[in-house]
Amino acid sequence: MDINLFFKEMYSFEIERKDKLDGSVGVMLTAVTGIVVSMVFVISDIGSKNPYPDKRMILSLFAVCSFVLGGSILFLLVGFYGRTYKYVDYPSEMMKYYNKLESHYRGDGQAADKEFADAVTHQFVSFGTHNAQANDEKSENYFQAKRWFAWSLLPFACGIITYGHYLIFD
Repeated sequence: MDINLFFKEMYSFEIERKDKLDGSVGVMLTAVTGIVVSMVFVISDIGSKNPYPDKRMILSLFAVCSFVLGGSILFLLVGFYGRTYKYVDYPSEMMKYYNKLESHYRGDGQAADKEFADAVTHQFVSFGTHNAQANDEKSENYFQAKRWFAWSLLPFACGIITYGHYLIFD
């Protein structure tokens, strides 16, 4: 088994995992935006109707929903803002380093190749480990954000049902 290839695959896996996590945030933000727009519509609609009997109940449910959605957004911010990832050097930088090694070892190509392979493996290991830790923290915060979002659906649904009941039966 080529150890360098193994660590390269682990490093690549963490970069792909980062991209998947970053891509999944858009769906959640779209859903949050849809809920907020719906709440604003209902609040503006019941505000224009004076004798609306369940106005306080709907406003209370939407306030709870807004609080829980705020918690969800907070977890997203904590999880995704300020995370730094480490990337291996550009090929041109690696080539410069390899040329320095060749000139340093003057003719001993095997020693230069071994030191270069060790340096590349070290980058894959240290950067892959750093990226894995960042992804683990990001995943945990994303899980908590989804959990808070799911809990926000309960007061939102109750408020929408109450609003719909008034529209249908009034």
